[in-house]
Amino acid sequence: MMPFSPKNPASMLGTFGFVLVLTMIKDAFEDYQRYKSDWTANNWECETYDYDQQQWVISKWKEVWMGDLIWVVKDGKFPCDMLLLKSSNIDGVVFVDTANLDGETNLKDKNEP
Repeated sequence: MMPFSPKNPASMLGTFGFVLVLTMIKDAFEDYQRYKSDWTANNWECETYDYDQQQWVISKWKEVWMGDLIWVVKDGKFPCDMLLLKSSNIDGVVFVDTANLDGETNLKDKNEP
């Protein structure tokens, strides 16, 4: 942008603006895809324990709060911020697929605390 520059400043600004607009469109598309993915995950159903009714009830993941007890069945969804308290396995070992977190497709064994 200096007077001695061999390039026209308007061409540099136009190129920069074009790249900036394309990046904004790409980010908006990725945000929308993430919104749809989050909406789907938040509407999955799970069984939580209702202390008032003294029984397990069906609720959506978006209705789960800290301290809720959740019944997870074999091959069920297990969010990464959940704590495993009890397993029906004799030795208390469960195998967890962490592909959504770290991309590894092998199962990792986890023990009860």
